[in-house]
Amino acid sequence: MLDQGRCFCAPGYYSKYCENRGFRPAVESDVSLQSRSLVLIFSLSTSMEQQFLDFRANLPGMVAGMGGVLDDISSYVFVGYVSTSANVNTYYVTGGSQLSDLDQMFDSLVFYTPSASQPFLGVLLMALQTYSNTKAFSNVLLFADTGASDAGDPTDFMSRNTYEHTLISTTSIWRYKLTFIISNPQQQRILTNSFDVYRRLALATHGDLLLINKNDTAKVMTEVLSNYDKTENLAVRYRFNCSDFPMLIIPTENFAAGATKVLLTVDSNDATKSAFLPPSLGDLNGVAFEATSEGAFYSFYTMPAGTAYVRVDSQNTNLVCSMRVFVTSGSTLLLSYIDNPSMDIGYPFPYNGVPQTASGLPIGVSKTALVALQSVDSTAGSALQGVSIGSKRALDSTYTLTFAVSQDCTPGPFSQSAEFYDGDKRATRVLPAYCSSLGSQCPVTNVDVLADPRQSRFRQIIFAVENSEALSAVAQNLLASVTAAIALLEADGDGGWNNQYALILYDDKEVRAVSSTPIADDFSQQFTASMNALAKNEAKITTSLSLDAIHKWCLRDGRQKMLYRPALLLQSLRSFRELALDVIFHSADLPLQSLFAMSLGLQAMLA
Repeated sequence: MLDQGRCFCAPGYYSKYCENRGFRPAVESDVSLQSRSLVLIFSLSTSMEQQFLDFRANLPGMVAGMGGVLDDISSYVFVGYVSTSANVNTYYVTGGSQLSDLDQMFDSLVFYTPSASQPFLGVLLMALQTYSNTKAFSNVLLFADTGASDAGDPTDFMSRNTYEHTLISTTSIWRYKLTFIISNPQQQRILTNSFDVYRRLALATHGDLLLINKNDTAKVMTEVLSNYDKTENLAVRYRFNCSDFPMLIIPTENFAAGATKVLLTVDSNDATKSAFLPPSLGDLNGVAFEATSEGAFYSFYTMPAGTAYVRVDSQNTNLVCSMRVFVTSGSTLLLSYIDNPSMDIGYPFPYNGVPQTASGLPIGVSKTALVALQSVDSTAGSALQGVSIGSKRALDSTYTLTFAVSQDCTPGPFSQSAEFYDGDKRATRVLPAYCSSLGSQCPVTNVDVLADPRQSRFRQIIFAVENSEALSAVAQNLLASVTAAIALLEADGDGGWNNQYALILYDDKEVRAVSSTPIADDFSQQFTASMNALAKNEAKITTSLSLDAIHKWCLRDGRQKMLYRPALLLQSLRSFRELALDVIFHSADLPLQSLFAMSLGLQAMLA
């Protein structure tokens, strides 16, 4: 996403154009999943007007469930769209940090008689790229009652720059959760390509297609969608024959909050008769589980504790179904594919015919956890390749694990099943994957080894602070001085994001990159939280890794020559009776007034 000349990237991809890049230590704020967004796309066809009233009335309840106990939805996006009968594309777009920020737009919506073409895929992409503060792992919901007229033909490889493929790529790299809530499905419509694209997108991104009656909107929002809080998939099966599904093993889960949930959906009815009895979920003894919510095309279950196996029971032989087993959890795996060992983070998809390995970053598990990865079929669940155990990388990197080299990838979408073993704890995470063709891609590998290429065009200010008891006494004074210094630096700018602020915390054991962002307000919040924690630090140290901090985070070119940027190194002397401030300025691109004021302010703090 581009904003004020800066690229905002998915977790880990903090390079100039969010492309693959060389080794850099992880920036904690960049791979933090503590906050998420909610993106809402609603059709403004006159046939959806009554449904919007139900949608708006039940939105607070749905959001309360999605936000969870931490209320971690930090931003909202709403896009109302319709192509009118006069072929006029009409958009209502707004966003905010609170759900109530959408109310003014809701009050002004106008519904129109629609044209035959409704290009919802392009609208989805626009909604995802309008605001740069849209977070990764966000819920993205489309409410409509027609197909997407901009759907292309299905393909086995990611090889075209179609809306469908671009949406798959964007959704996968940002790990968005796509859900299509399609009203009043009719047999002759849901078998067309404009509807089938919703099924393909659900399969490719591990999302959901919910076919509902319009009067079920409130029920679906409060009984199903309200459970989509940090959803992590334990198992998925897409587009299987509902009457031929003998058993599914529910993996052991030790990193989840609450019960395991199962969503069973009917994607299509291939029988000549449109009427059918909905399938249900039961145990191996044929005892049906009680659904938490159900409709003609779906059923939703909260599984009893200890449930290890489930089966699908269907009295109809022509139903095509999908099933997703998920939990609420902050534990996951970020994954990319690399064909060069000097890459830290590579491509979001594997390439057909290119020997590649995968690099990954486990989140929410200990650094010593063992991670095993295996490619599996998304319909049958059968293994496509052998199990690969993640190995630690030798250099400081964002994606800390590499897996075995694969010579090829399976055509079409498939799944990557990751097993976490952390002491006596175990968990499974199933991630979407898609095999890509080299045909439309750049044949040259772009690797910026050990450099952060995005920063070379901007003024980078690094605050390196010793994380010890000796600095705890001045943490609040340091906060006040740095806040004032940032205000001066921002005042010298042209209103754009020309500066890059970074915070490094170090002690005698580790160097942590806490933050790196061009947004002064975001950095101030992250710096404030870190200084509040520093004020409570009681750790006494006699040596520190200050030089290591500078070595890791000052820029280098391809020959490993230092490209110094302004850095502030704050650390204690060994006596702990006084503090020393080293101000290192090796760049002339910051105004002298700001440098002088910052230096005086920080030294006055220590006086």
